[in-house]
Amino acid sequence: MTPEKPAPQTPIELKEGDTVRLMYYNMNTNLWRAKFKAKIGIIKDTALNHTDAVIFFKNDFIAKQYLVELKKKYGPSYGVDIYNATPSVGMTKKMFLVFMEKPDEINTTEGAWGTHEQWVYNNRPSGKTEYYYFENGRLTSWQY
Repeated sequence: MTPEKPAPQTPIELKEGDTVRLMYYNMNTNLWRAKFKAKIGIIKDTALNHTDAVIFFKNDFIAKQYLVELKKKYGPSYGVDIYNATPSVGMTKKMFLVFMEKPDEINTTEGAWGTHEQWVYNNRPSGKTEYYYFENGRLTSWQY
């Protein structure tokens, strides 16, 4: 049994001023899935008139797509925290570094309980130094 091939798509000819409904944007290929009248097809991003509304829609779509990917990769709770750049107890160092740059200093202490790290961020926008504490690779607390 061989799988059925999809029916070939007839190219849709658009004229300047035609309106299409944008349905999905692929960030990797810069292609949109769009609907024009009763037909669904693919449009290159460069072919669109990038009005403020299109730019807003594209940016909003990319942000929502990014949130979905974060939730899938890190779980619903951590995914939202990473998206919002909010530290959360239990985050791994890898999760934390998705939204924070590498620290200015790392102070490490090793003992029978495992590894304790203090990550130091100097000269933050608030003007204060920030400290983040990790036990065995997981965020346990922070102070500003």
